[in-house]
Amino acid sequence: MIITVSNVKAHLRIVGTADDELLGDYIEAAEDYVRQFVDPMPDPVPASLKQAVRMLVANFYEHREDTIVGLDARQLPIGFWDLVNQHRWQEPAA
Repeated sequence: MIITVSNVKAHLRIVGTADDELLGDYIEAAEDYVRQFVDPMPDPVPASLKQAVRMLVANFYEHREDTIVGLDARQLPIGFWDLVNQHRWQEPAA
């Protein structure tokens, strides 16, 4: 795991263990997503990618469905894509 359940709980300010299994599943899904996007994953994993995973887990936790009704959502200035795009491997120009 890139990040732990306890790390995500601190990020989300969650107390208690009721959602630990759910958070573990969200972490696994978020890490899979980031790994597939960045491939190959740097070793050691940089803090920016750890933060991207935390942000994605937070999104999964706060928005458990695929739609949000009645809200005007805006992307933060520095978000998930800004964090992962800097690590995405690109073929060198010919």
